[in-house]
Amino acid sequence: VRFLIDTGASMVILPRPVADEAGITGTSRATATTVGGPQSVDLASIRSLKAAGITLRDVPVAIQHSGMSIPLLGMDTLADIGRIEIDGNLLTVHPASAPSGQPSRN
Repeated sequence: VRFLIDTGASMVILPRPVADEAGITGTSRATATTVGGPQSVDLASIRSLKAAGITLRDVPVAIQHSGMSIPLLGMDTLADIGRIEIDGNLLTVHPASAPSGQPSRN
């Protein structure tokens, strides 16, 4: 799955069709504050997500029911991947180095 990096999103957000295709189901419901106003979302967890050569485990996600078609990679996940540097319109992720090379979110 390809994600759009969204520095305004606090977490991974999946459109309902993408979550359904990946077999991801919500375990609870919440109200998220979005640019378009409050939205009802399902909360779930992705078993593993690989980005910038780093694999994260048990990544929390919000599944949005309508209003979007592109999965968003939010700042919490970017911060778990490594140091974020923004210079003008260029965003650079410097992957964190850990002894195992595979940080896990617990």
